[in-house]
Amino acid sequence: MKNLKLVARETKARTAVNVSGIEIGRDFVVIAGPCSVESETQLLETARAVKASGADMLRGGAFKP
Repeated sequence: MKNLKLVARETKARTAVNVSGIEIGRDFVVIAGPCSVESETQLLETARAVKASGADMLRGGAFKP
């Protein structure tokens, strides 16, 4: 697994991943969203609330057993 880019403390250098201009691993990032997506309406309402609350990213589970 040494060839994979992992967030780890094996070196002193911090691993940062850029997602649309947001540096995960360097900046303080808030990711919020529903545990599982139940409908398009629910996801859009949640996205608006997440954005209004100041979160940086939206996430939603696509499958929950």
